Amino acid sequence: MMSLSIIYGVIDYPLIFWSYLLFHIIFVILIFRYIKHLLRNIIKTKYVKIFAREWTINISSLVLILVSTYFTIYYGYIPDYLSESLLDTISNASSSMQSNCTITSYVIKAKIEIDSTFWWLLNKGTEQLDDHRVKIAIWIGFILINSLAILGLNRFMVQVIYMLDKIFNNEKNVLIKNV
Repeated sequence: MMSLSIIYGVIDYPLIFWSYLLFHIIFVILIFRYIKHLLRNIIKTKYVKIFAREWTINISSLVLILVSTYFTIYYGYIPDYLSESLLDTISNASSSMQSNCTITSYVIKAKIEIDSTFWWLLNKGTEQLDDHRVKIAIWIGFILINSLAILGLNRFMVQVIYMLDKIFNNEKNVLIKNV
């Protein structure tokens, strides 16, 4: 489910968010190493990396969701394809995206049509509300629901770091045994 959400979500990430992800990877590596260091004398050695991975996923997910929410709020936009009717909005959104690859085109069109429906519903729904706190809560909820892709992306990054750590430590152990 998270893989589909990642494919679905990464299409719209702005360049500034991708540049932040480079710093986030460094942050995740540092957290993973620090937690691994903290747990080495508390937990059995064979479980340290697993616990460090899971704690790193939890901590870095929270940070990444907060950063993603910040970027969405301050660098976000209201799409150009929004119009007064839902059918026009979906049609405008669908015609605004395409790809030469049939599968990619299908995924992009499905994503943009679903997003355009949610944008239209939220835009029209919040126009009818008088309470600004409820409007803000609805928009923050919309942003957080869309952060499922962020969770998947974060889990993927931590898993890659975990696997690289496992590979490099095994190679180091093999080199030490051979010497």
